[in-house]
Amino acid sequence: MAGLELLIKRMRKAWGSGYAGLLARSLDEAPSYKFRNSDQQDFARKATECVLDAADKWTGGVTFDRYDGGTAGRSPRPKPVLRMMPPGSNDPRAERAG
Repeated sequence: MAGLELLIKRMRKAWGSGYAGLLARSLDEAPSYKFRNSDQQDFARKATECVLDAADKWTGGVTFDRYDGGTAGRSPRPKPVLRMMPPGSNDPRAERAG
């Protein structure tokens, strides 16, 4: 959860600094990764808003990674990180994940 918290908080910050315009473009303006139709674009917008709403709710000083000099309530170190990776590893679980 600490890794997810960090990821969506970073997404929220990046979204407010210009990424919102990417989903606001018309279908023929995108140079790559174009949406097939307006339904797909609307789905992307709504799904992104759900993630951003979660980021907005995870505020107010409460965190999954509280550190006040002790170890209580602290995520493991090194801090967990979520990252996107292309499929194709030798791990058979990767095929079932999607």
